[in-house]
Amino acid sequence: MYPFEPQKILPEKLKQEYGIFCQRLYPQAQIPTPFGATWCVIEPSGSSTPHDHDEEETFMILEGKGELLLGDEKRLVQSKDVIYIPAFTRHEIKNLSSDENLVFLSLWWRNKEDESGPEHNPH
Repeated sequence: MYPFEPQKILPEKLKQEYGIFCQRLYPQAQIPTPFGATWCVIEPSGSSTPHDHDEEETFMILEGKGELLLGDEKRLVQSKDVIYIPAFTRHEIKNLSSDENLVFLSLWWRNKEDESGPEHNPH
């Protein structure tokens, strides 16, 4: 049985990854999920570092507005948008606000053919 202890999203737990602030949620040693999850915060006018990786990924925009560069395409994103990012696709997300954070949840996983697990550093 896994421990039932809700995690807290706390400012002091945010660490810089890919140019933005992130708090890793899963996997954990005691909860070895087949996916990774990270709470992400982009400060006003900030952006992630452009990158790609071998995992598939989904962004769930929770607060704010931004612009997502996915390959050669740009799209405006906002609260309640869900975006799928294929593996090996270069991506970057920018906060378009000069006074509000852009907050999103990143979920990533490897294709079933690759059993090595969700270990990348998102964003």
